[in-house]
Amino acid sequence: MTFTALVTGTETRLGIDRDGDGFRDRDEIDAGADPGDPLSIPTTTAISGADLRRELRFALAGANPTVFHAEVEYSLPEMGGLRVTAHDVQGRQLRVLHEDNQAPAGPGRVRWDLRDSRGVRVAAGVYFVRLTQGVHTRALRLVVQ
Repeated sequence: MTFTALVTGTETRLGIDRDGDGFRDRDEIDAGADPGDPLSIPTTTAISGADLRRELRFALAGANPTVFHAEVEYSLPEMGGLRVTAHDVQGRQLRVLHEDNQAPAGPGRVRWDLRDSRGVRVAAGVYFVRLTQGVHTRALRLVVQ
């Protein structure tokens, strides 16, 4: 059985990643890759610039729940200010993970070592990683064990 869902406001498909290669099973099936083989990953196809959807994308790049660190990946539709922060369930900002006033358009990745701004490791629980570019904001739910 495969579980697939979409979290409102994130445009990120949730689901199973049986082979642990960072690509969800359904995404691999849709791209013609084998979801049970970590060496079989989806490939990309070149398309014309007019066909590209220019939108802000933000997704977890690693395991969730996590134990040692968390990685998120993003794709920015245009150059501009970028801020990635970590928050607890009460909305308190724990740490600024990345800030760039002139972040280039395109893909990027941010790694969080699960420490707050004082260098103290966060306790097990639920946290949120928030990406902001201009007026656009995306948030991801992260579980720390």
